[in-house]
Amino acid sequence: MKMLMVFAATAMLVDIAVAVDITVGRPNGGWDLSTDLSSWAASQTFSVGDNLDFQFISTHDVLEVTRENYDICGLGSPISTTVASPARFPLTAAGSRYFICGRAPTPQTTPPSSPTPPSNDPSGSSPPPPISGETADPPSSAITLKMTAGSILGGTHCSQGMKVQIDVVSTPSPPPPQSIPPPASTPPPPQSTPPPAPTPSPTPQTTPPKPTPTQTTPPSSPTPPTNGPSGSSPPPPISGETADPPSSAITLKMTTGSILGFWLFVMMLLSL
Repeated sequence: MKMLMVFAATAMLVDIAVAVDITVGRPNGGWDLSTDLSSWAASQTFSVGDNLDFQFISTHDVLEVTRENYDICGLGSPISTTVASPARFPLTAAGSRYFICGRAPTPQTTPPSSPTPPSNDPSGSSPPPPISGETADPPSSAITLKMTAGSILGGTHCSQGMKVQIDVVSTPSPPPPQSIPPPASTPPPPQSTPPPAPTPSPTPQTTPPKPTPTQTTPPSSPTPPTNGPSGSSPPPPISGETADPPSSAITLKMTTGSILGFWLFVMMLLSL
C-alpha cells in the first residue's frame, strides 16, 4: 500500500511538471522590438499542455497567422487577434504555430521649430510672406505606396523581427508502471503445538454378578463307621450344604475295609 501511495504522488508531480506557463521573451526580454524572439524560441522546449503567455504594451498586439502570412508578415485572415495584454494561448497539440505583431509604427510628431530671432541686418529686410493662393505639394506616390504596403504587411514591427515560431512537441508518455512485488513476509515463529489431550480409556462397565442358583442335593444315606486302621470317616456335612454322593470307587473301598475289619475282629475273638 505504501508503494502505491508513493507512485500516485510521483504521477501527480509529473503532471504538475508537464503543465508549464511560458512567457514570450522572458526572462531577459518580452513581446517587443528589442528582443531576439527567434533565438529565444530556439532555446525553449514547448510541449503539449504548456501555456504560451504574451505580455506587451498598448502599441503592440498578437496575431496568430498561417505559415504563409508569417513569412511575408501578412495580416489577411488571421487565425486570431488579441489586443489586450496579457494574452494566453494553450498549446493543445503538437506542431508549429506562428505569431506576429500586426501594429504599424506610430507616426512621430515633428516638434515645432523654434522662432527665428530678429536679424540685426541694418537693411531690416524680412523674408517675403507666402504668396496667397499657393498650397504645399502632396506627398509623392512613392511615399503613399510605401505607407500602404507597410500597413498591409504588418508594418515595421513584424518586418523588424517581432514575430515568433513556436514548435510544439508531444509529451512523451510515461513508461508503464512496473509491478513491484510485495515484500516477502517474514514467516511467523512456529507455535508450540500443545500435546494432544489423553484419550480417556473406556471405563469398564461393572456387570453385576448373576446369582448362582443353589442346587439342592438330596441327603445321602449315613455311612456306617468303619473299624479300619485309618478309622477315618467322612466329615459330617456342613449345615446348609448337601454333600455329594460318594463315587463308585469310594464305595468299593469302604466295602472292602468293612469286610477286612470284620474278619480281623473275628480272629481276635478266636484267639481268646
